[in-house]
Amino acid sequence: TPLKWWESSDWRVIFHDGNPAILRPATLPITSDSVHQYAPCSVSSVQERSLPDGFSHASRHKLDIGYHLFGPGADANGIFERYCKLQDAISPLEKNARKHRLLGYADLIQNDVFAEAEIIAEQQDSHVDWYEDPNSRVVNWLLLLQVDSDSAANMCWGDLGRLYYCIKHDDLLERRFDKIACVMQCT
Repeated sequence: TPLKWWESSDWRVIFHDGNPAILRPATLPITSDSVHQYAPCSVSSVQERSLPDGFSHASRHKLDIGYHLFGPGADANGIFERYCKLQDAISPLEKNARKHRLLGYADLIQNDVFAEAEIIAEQQDSHVDWYEDPNSRVVNWLLLLQVDSDSAANMCWGDLGRLYYCIKHDDLLERRFDKIACVMQCT
């Protein structure tokens, strides 16, 4: 069976709970493939609040907003539009800024990443409509890490997309980082 890009044969998340002083940078494998070598970049952090995307399962079933408000007269009260403005207002980042994120809610490019993570983890048919099911297992997923395309690091996921590393709530509590699903979305 051919490997799929989301399978963890070429990547992994490592949790280190020991003394950080013993950590050392890994040596890059010798390769002539410069396309897959990323430039080192400094990292800084900004604390931010994030909300579920208006098209996500969480917004649909926890907040009762989402894409079902589209259509003639569907969002007559402007709830969805006001929610999108609230999302923009609480973000400290520019609208088109690179959005690398540790925890919080994913900035979606396409579909709900947690629905895609569930499909990957359960090896389900991608046509299953997790979005419509209010009791879906999608609610068990969390965003661990979001990595945006970043020209400074020589990273481009698809057509200026993002990687989302997702983990189920119980797996995070039990530190089962081998149970992560990687989802890539691009325009």
